[in-house]
Amino acid sequence: MAFAIIAGLDYDSPVREFNVRPEPGTSPSVVLFKASLSDVRCEILDVQPDNQGMKQPNGEVYQWFRLRFEDGREGWLRSHVLKIEGDLTRFGYGTVAAATYAYRLIRVIAEVAPAPPEIPSPTQPVEPPEATVPETPASPAPTPAPVPAPTPDIPAPPAPEPTTDLCAGTVTAARGANLRESPVNGDSLAIIPFEAVVTVQEIRSVAGEQHRWVQVDYDGTEGWTREDLLSYSGSCARFNLRVTSTTPAQPITYTEYTATALYPVPMARYRFIRGFTGHQPNHPGVDYGGDDGEPILTGPVGGLVVASKECIRCNIPGKPSTLLQGLGLGDERVFSDENWNFGFGHYMIVRYLHKQLPPSTRRALENANLPGAHVYAMYAHLSRRNADVGAVLAPNQVFAFCGNTGNSSGPHLHLELRVSSSPQFSSWAALAGGLIDPLVMFER
Repeated sequence: MAFAIIAGLDYDSPVREFNVRPEPGTSPSVVLFKASLSDVRCEILDVQPDNQGMKQPNGEVYQWFRLRFEDGREGWLRSHVLKIEGDLTRFGYGTVAAATYAYRLIRVIAEVAPAPPEIPSPTQPVEPPEATVPETPASPAPTPAPVPAPTPDIPAPPAPEPTTDLCAGTVTAARGANLRESPVNGDSLAIIPFEAVVTVQEIRSVAGEQHRWVQVDYDGTEGWTREDLLSYSGSCARFNLRVTSTTPAQPITYTEYTATALYPVPMARYRFIRGFTGHQPNHPGVDYGGDDGEPILTGPVGGLVVASKECIRCNIPGKPSTLLQGLGLGDERVFSDENWNFGFGHYMIVRYLHKQLPPSTRRALENANLPGAHVYAMYAHLSRRNADVGAVLAPNQVFAFCGNTGNSSGPHLHLELRVSSSPQFSSWAALAGGLIDPLVMFER
């Protein structure tokens, strides 16, 4: 059988109760009851993708689990708060030996293979007619030659696509990952630094351990580290690991910004329309007006895409904004609605490491008791997004386009900056205490 426990959010969070819904999604916005954190196993009855196509930060659609609770009630919960275990083959997860967060696992839905094309049978040879002898032959009639059977035209099978067996792991823990000689308590061999790339060789469940352990090769040194300290890419299906990309990650090198100038405005054609006044209900960023579809550029030494979010309610043709859908500008309901992305419309978040910041920005952060801090920049109200989460952006690369989505009265770019001492992105809300004026880093 297959079971789930309500494990809660996979980070330190005060949230202890979660909405159980009648359908696999937040629409309609009906809540059957609330379920609390618990070690009690609930039977898994069904698994379905989000009915609105809502996606995780890595771009994959959320999965919902229909559970039978201990008291007999049934309902749907989303994968990011559940740990699952048991035989989940019929749901596309295979056998999960130890309780593992569902959102980390790959769900493979078996597809019925199409019937192979019929190959025509070869035509039987035509038998030559029997020779007949005329009553008064001058000479024997010649015997016709047999007609050869035609060769059926069978198409050659397509050449198999090249595959790679490389499963790459990228360290996502800000303090690095401890590489051990053996799982759990093995001697420490090294600390693999944040964002270093390793090769995954094996994965193992350990009795009594919350997380599985992966054997990796780090610059020629083999050892073990915890599964949850890495993200995965490449050919990792054999390990039942959720991947961010089917292309194996490569080591990343970031260039230091040495020029004295601030970053240029992210659009070539723009007009400055609104400045920074602080936290909501004030204006927590700056607004640059521009044409719908105006390209948006990354900084002069590039950056890393850490979040990219589609606005579900912005996808009505010709009505991408709240105003165009009959809601007032600044309607409080929009700021609490995830399907509006809380008013931001389509948005992307790019991380700029401390070494990538203008020297004057670094000094300003140090004067604000934030030495070494990194900047996370949100680009909001986009019409289109042009890069995936995890993409390393080249200097001045076009990665998005100006738009009029969400809580917006016309095409513009809302640029909002938050800083953190950690180079690891967790969530935009977690960075709320690090809000700064974008003009510390960008030109007006």
